[in-house]
Amino acid sequence: MLALCSFAAACSSRSTTPDRSGPIWPDLRLDRAPPDQARPDLALPDRAAPDLGPGTDRRVEASKPAPWALVKTISTEDLHAVACAQGHAIAVGAKGTVLHRDPALGSFALEPAAITADLHTVSFSVDGKYGVAAGKDPQIWQSLDLGKTWAVAPQCSAYVFDTFHALHLSSDKEGFGAGIAVNSAGGGNKYYGGVSWVCGAQTYPGEVFYDVVRLGPAGYIVGDTGGKIYRTEDSGLTWSPVAAGTTQILKGVAFAGGLLGVAVGAGGTIVRSTDGKGATWSGVTSPSSEQLEAVHLFDTVHGWAVGGGGTILVTKDGGQSWSAQASGVKARLEGICFTSATEGYAVGAGGIVLHTTTGGQ
Repeated sequence: MLALCSFAAACSSRSTTPDRSGPIWPDLRLDRAPPDQARPDLALPDRAAPDLGPGTDRRVEASKPAPWALVKTISTEDLHAVACAQGHAIAVGAKGTVLHRDPALGSFALEPAAITADLHTVSFSVDGKYGVAAGKDPQIWQSLDLGKTWAVAPQCSAYVFDTFHALHLSSDKEGFGAGIAVNSAGGGNKYYGGVSWVCGAQTYPGEVFYDVVRLGPAGYIVGDTGGKIYRTEDSGLTWSPVAAGTTQILKGVAFAGGLLGVAVGAGGTIVRSTDGKGATWSGVTSPSSEQLEAVHLFDTVHGWAVGGGGTILVTKDGGQSWSAQASGVKARLEGICFTSATEGYAVGAGGIVLHTTTGGQ
């Protein structure tokens, strides 16, 4: 049974024609040993690196960073989701794994959270004041310090959740969650730090939801729903299905600017909405047939999606067209987020964490 949950609360160069009467630079001496016997790094151009083609600056080529670089961490547990807020990146995964990158430290740390169950989802408010994580457990965990420490968030007592697949915060006081409930429908409130989680009525039994987005009173849920995306305009009190533009399972959904929506899923499926309400969706040509697990829209122009086989896709035109980026890995990637238009993180199976400072270019 599916249940829904919400809460309120440089160099220069010169050239000239040689003067046959004498050297142009009288102090220049070439009495050092041949380059290969003295300083190979001072080799003359014809003894230097292999030709990289006309117009190639070898200095730039040698220092150009990889589009996506593998980050060394101390965890090999599968990572299922990652969230970015205020320059921080927080990844969660199997066996309660929480990895946190503080930009002041520049590296990922394994946080000693008292969580043992698999975590499937993590979300932070844009200002980073409030964060939540959940997964294969009835509990929602929350953080008030950008992922450094976590505590159980008291929630609805009327019934128990078995699994949370998705949580999304639109602010430090508003968000939605979707999960599987193990008993009858009910309601109730629990409070923590001024934040209230409210259980909504169970809806659409037999369908599995994988991702959810909240934008003020509006919200969208995707999953194994037979070609439907569920939509609310009243803060989750009621939900109605709209045609998804596909019959494939959808694993991820994201919105930007309150106008652009993109959802991704099985078989490389990408669908898009631009009506500002998420009421109509249409398919977009995808360069991949791998299952896409997550999508992130940094703004109404730039977005990324990740999936099986190390797949990373990028759009630079608001989701109208997509192209593949070289991830350097073959493992399944399940989560992606960006702290800026160029710096981002992707996470996946085996504890893989990828980092880019170039937008993956």
